Amino acid sequence: MILNKTLGSSLGYRARLLRADVLIPALLLILPGLAYTNSFSGPFVFDDVPAIMGNPSIRDLSRLLDVLSPPNDSGLTVNGRPLVNLSLAINYALGGQGVWGYHLQNLLIHWAATLALYGTARRLLAAARGEQTPSVRANLGGGAVAVLWSLHPLQTQAVTYVVQRAESLVGLFFLLTLYGFCRAQASSRPRVWLIASVVACLLGVVSKEVIAAAPLLVLLGDRAFFSGTFRDAWRRNRTYYCSLFATWLPLAGLILGAQGRGGTVGFNIEGVTWWSYLLTQADAITRYLGLALWPSKLVFDYGVGLAGSLAEVWWQGGVIVLLLVASVVALVRWPRLGFLGAWFFLILAPSSSFVPIATETMAEHRMYLPLAAVLGVVVACGLRMPGRWSVALLGLTVAALGSLTWRRNQDYQTAERLWQSSVNHYPQSARAQNNLGEMFAKDGRLNEALKRIQEALRIHPTYLDALCNLSSVLSQINRIDEAMVVMEGLVAGHPRNASVLSTYGGVLYRLGRKAEAEVQFRRTLALAPLHVDAHNNLGVCLHEKNQFEEAVSHFLAVLSVDPRDGSGLYNLANALVKLGRPSEAEERLRQCLNAEPWRFEAHNNLGALYAQRGLINDAIVHFGRAVELAPQYADGLNNLGVMLAEKGQTAEAIALFERALRARPDYPDAQVNLRRSREALLQTGRIP
Repeated sequence: MILNKTLGSSLGYRARLLRADVLIPALLLILPGLAYTNSFSGPFVFDDVPAIMGNPSIRDLSRLLDVLSPPNDSGLTVNGRPLVNLSLAINYALGGQGVWGYHLQNLLIHWAATLALYGTARRLLAAARGEQTPSVRANLGGGAVAVLWSLHPLQTQAVTYVVQRAESLVGLFFLLTLYGFCRAQASSRPRVWLIASVVACLLGVVSKEVIAAAPLLVLLGDRAFFSGTFRDAWRRNRTYYCSLFATWLPLAGLILGAQGRGGTVGFNIEGVTWWSYLLTQADAITRYLGLALWPSKLVFDYGVGLAGSLAEVWWQGGVIVLLLVASVVALVRWPRLGFLGAWFFLILAPSSSFVPIATETMAEHRMYLPLAAVLGVVVACGLRMPGRWSVALLGLTVAALGSLTWRRNQDYQTAERLWQSSVNHYPQSARAQNNLGEMFAKDGRLNEALKRIQEALRIHPTYLDALCNLSSVLSQINRIDEAMVVMEGLVAGHPRNASVLSTYGGVLYRLGRKAEAEVQFRRTLALAPLHVDAHNNLGVCLHEKNQFEEAVSHFLAVLSVDPRDGSGLYNLANALVKLGRPSEAEERLRQCLNAEPWRFEAHNNLGALYAQRGLINDAIVHFGRAVELAPQYADGLNNLGVMLAEKGQTAEAIALFERALRARPDYPDAQVNLRRSREALLQTGRIP
């Protein structure tokens, strides 16, 4: 009888263990999948543009050496990270610049990292409990850490922001490095798992620099959970550790050979000292911790602002010092708890210590891996609660985090919305202010654009991009003299900066000095052959000189970078019309309106092409849409009037010609059409 009870208990435990082994991984795939369902249509934003749309090295997967030698432009996210560039090249080979595939690959990487975290956490918990095989309790604890980590809104920047797959990719290989080591401790074939661990670390090396912390954390984890002392850890796995630490050599080579990493990281960055950067990180790390525990008001871009003095961050600095001291003490007295502290600080160290990074001083994607340590402490505390309470609290937290992540992904649906949320939640970011102003300018909201750009310059008076945008907007609102003053200073100070030269060309063009503008656009392209604005503007200049073939080549260059660029499509269509290729022009205008349905001139021009083919009803639809979008658009009013007159709706046509003349009194076509329509109406005996 006792034997039967023991057997029944054993079988029941095995059944629960089997259910956990199946159910937990399934939930770790399903729940993040649901939270990220609305992320797949988000457009390429910010660094996505140069790293994907303007990156020629990802266009041909068969040229593997080029793919594994990403552009060496300063600050580019793929620079010095061959595996990240390869992953983008695979996306391009499968779907070109269709965003859906890029987002899917990001989610796949996040799924894999989540499973790797689950596997690592459950084995560390099992080791802490003295178990060779993870028990149900270890599985539940590991599953709780992994599900909270996978659903946390802080992760959206590393998952939804396409190019920051660099963070999730290195996170995956970092976790696989630890997982391989943990599996080796309870395996009958430990060498296989140790080799797999070193290979994972090498893959992390070609993904991102944060992998530098992996060998140290494996050693600390070995001492805390398996060997007991550093001496025993080294004695048991000497060859493995030599191999693992040797991965620092290729990592150093990639860092030193990458202009972007060397040019934006280090102690020779103008205006950024190690002390000011260190002070800023005190604010950054306390902010990260706050967001980990209460993920509200997330910010896409914090800019490059620096703390001016210790007085600005005194309490944040105090918190960080206390946490560092506590982590060191814990490593000595309570190594397993200290391991979590080391996990947090060592992984953040490459980007959030005293080594300045010029591209950004704070970034939420840096918390992709460190967040696991914070949640590990939270789950450890939760496991001490009564079972029902801990399960209920976990369920509520999972639901809340999933909902917040889904809502955060909505901000990524448009670039303007993303920058607007950054300005709302962190208005001291000059870059967010400037980029939001740039969005407003592209949308024709020039007064709003000017306010944002001026605010960016109030925060950062020497901000080059904002000064370029200021000059461009001033020229568009006919404050040409002010625009020229700004531009002449910029050109004198930055004579070989592509953005400065392109903007200068735009101001010259608006001033009517088109030959000089063309020179500046050509100088820009000599420095930056894929500069979209320079290609587009040079094409416009050539179009006006009736050099349509060469203009088309520049508009096609725009579309090679961004096939959905509305200006490029619209201008290309106009040039194709001049070359006598109306069917191609019609297709380009349809593409333009798919990308930018608000572009009223494209509706008007498409209507004109339909009218030439005798498709009057289709023409009326597009002329009507143009007038609906721009009620004072004289060409649209006149063209719609002509179509209605063709259909015998003379009275309605007259009203449209009159509106066109109110908008543009000296419009000769509308004057002629109005006179003819009135004469036609008189002949019918009706008084207009």
